[in-house]
Amino acid sequence: MKVNANTIKRLIKSILLNENHRLILTASKTDASISFFNDFLNSISERKTLTNDHSFNGLFQGIEESFFGEYLSSISIEEEKAKNLGIPGKTIGDAMGSKSKEKINEGIRLFQPIIDQIISEKNFDLQQVKLNFSDSSHVINSEEFMKLLLASSTWISAINGGFNSSFGKQIEKPIMLTLCKIFNVDQSNYHEYDQLDEGDYSRETDFYLRGSRQRDIKCEVKMMGRGNPESIDSAWRKGVKVFVGFEISETGKREANDKGVHTLELRDKLWIKFDKILNHFKIPNSFDEDWEENIDDYLDEIFS
Repeated sequence: MKVNANTIKRLIKSILLNENHRLILTASKTDASISFFNDFLNSISERKTLTNDHSFNGLFQGIEESFFGEYLSSISIEEEKAKNLGIPGKTIGDAMGSKSKEKINEGIRLFQPIIDQIISEKNFDLQQVKLNFSDSSHVINSEEFMKLLLASSTWISAINGGFNSSFGKQIEKPIMLTLCKIFNVDQSNYHEYDQLDEGDYSRETDFYLRGSRQRDIKCEVKMMGRGNPESIDSAWRKGVKVFVGFEISETGKREANDKGVHTLELRDKLWIKFDKILNHFKIPNSFDEDWEENIDDYLDEIFS
């Protein structure tokens, strides 16, 4: 799921100003969730015109058409059907040993009767739900309504996971570019494009600084908190010399130091120590004392 540029700009600004950027993240995820719920419910009327089977399974399983691909851009129709049944993609992959089209369809055939049986064995005080739209109304019985809740909760979980992953990938390069602008690092001393590693292959690298000898210095960026210190494991990739994280545990810092990897935390304005890394690699720099006034211009230029 792609996070829009304005949200990324607000997040970067919030992080550097030591504001609570998680409020922006939560608001953005909530907005995405509400948008999905709205589209999910509105799709019921449209689906009824595409199938003669008006049961929940017919509406959300028997149509060879993607309705929610924009929320998870790489999702296939098969994966969409699995989520409509309430099965996360990882569950299908783990159970079937693959997420191929054939395996997903096989998984749906196996899981659907199990889920149907579980729901049918429950006693619901709720008898039915009536959905009133602007041009129609539909009645859903308690079992179909539970399937709808199961499906929508599976989608929301996937959307939130996709949002977190996308946020991390989309912010890594721009936040490094912003730091370089704040420290007046010349463009000849950094770049954001992947380079060939030994063996003539390229593995995605978040950012490169370029030292005095014009050697590329690999930088790994992870917007992690103390709760997921395993993210620093990516710092042990071959050639990584700088690891940047929102918050890095003391253990992670010691491990990085032992392996010759420089660390930079973004929280609590600790990013201001970026000059120490630049100076170590003999990269000319000077801190912009007016960076708070200039931050919007920097971000507009980066995203132009």
